[in-house]
Amino acid sequence: MALSWPTCYLATAQALPGLRIQGRVDEKAISSAVSNPRIQTYDLSPDGSRVALFVASGDLIEAPTWVLIVRANDSTIVSKTRFGTARLGVQGYGPQVAFTPDGKLLVVQDTQTVSVLETTSLTKVRTIVPVHEDKLNVPVRIVTASKSNTVAISFGTGERVLNYHDKRPVRTEMVDVSTGQAVASWESDDIPFSISPHADLVAASDHSGAAAVMGVAILDANSGRKIATLFGGYDAYTKDLAFHKFPTAIVGKFISDEDLMLTPDGNVALKDHAGHDVEGSLKIVRFRDDQVLQEVNPPQYGPTGEIAVSADQKNLITMSKYLAPTYFRHPHWRIPKDSVPKLIVLSNQRELRVDTVMQMPQVSGLRTFTLYDLGGLRIAADGSCISVAEDHGITILTRENQAKN
Repeated sequence: MALSWPTCYLATAQALPGLRIQGRVDEKAISSAVSNPRIQTYDLSPDGSRVALFVASGDLIEAPTWVLIVRANDSTIVSKTRFGTARLGVQGYGPQVAFTPDGKLLVVQDTQTVSVLETTSLTKVRTIVPVHEDKLNVPVRIVTASKSNTVAISFGTGERVLNYHDKRPVRTEMVDVSTGQAVASWESDDIPFSISPHADLVAASDHSGAAAVMGVAILDANSGRKIATLFGGYDAYTKDLAFHKFPTAIVGKFISDEDLMLTPDGNVALKDHAGHDVEGSLKIVRFRDDQVLQEVNPPQYGPTGEIAVSADQKNLITMSKYLAPTYFRHPHWRIPKDSVPKLIVLSNQRELRVDTVMQMPQVSGLRTFTLYDLGGLRIAADGSCISVAEDHGITILTRENQAKN
């Protein structure tokens, strides 16, 4: 059985060398604009100056919801608009907001509709309607590209999902949100978790195999056709694994139109029969031939599958939650207090390297947690600014050594 972790996020108490706290946006800061605010999701603008918030007013299921644009450095509310009514999350997915690469538009998904707002006034410019309206078209996830306004919007089919690693059948719509034009529409057996910078390719979990390690399927964004499956060498240890009930999913985020950053999720299956770590690393992999171009093994790295990549493709952040192998052999033991999560900042200038590691205490994040986004990691287009969801708000960090990279 996999050993579950408490939800863990960044502390505002202190920042380590290399990172400086720039600002803090939380529910207290916006309480003058929204009664009894409950921040459910957020996004950081490409230039790192603004934070978009999706907020419910109160805890009731049918509470009023709002969209706000807030300045990152001092929590000043730039604009706000009443959006709709809160609804229950769907199969582990909740509301989402996402800036377009130019920062001019905001895509908002509230598990009922998908709307596109202009970010200055928050005026609604269009609603995205799925091509096939004869099915249960519940929007469950939006994945944005870093150099294109074409986004992948996945709509659930209503089929039952039993657990984290089961197939999540969806119809994915590729839509240019600046015009509302549907570029493509196709079905897949899982929800995409990454899209290439120019929106030509999409990455999702590959359920076609029966191994204990589930690879990354690379799909053609125009047809949904699978082009390749990536393992990055993580499947080499499958024969030694003692835990096969819950497969380990490899998560991939595009860092260019050709390469992805791969890392395992947090499942215990990447422990061998003796409980030792197996390939706890981050790898840059070329999708056309699954060749590992670079690999980094941060000390005491506990992969979670959470990665954010800057639009300039030179900076990455990930969340680490490490637990010594002995605790997987004795899951009844109390987790030690020093086994805290860490924020890892990596640079990909001439080669991939660990730039900064920041230790974090175990505190709560936002009100709504969604799969693939448990830490709420965001990074500005040039990598100079980082944000993390913690303690019912967002902490914005500036990289002090960014100018030296």
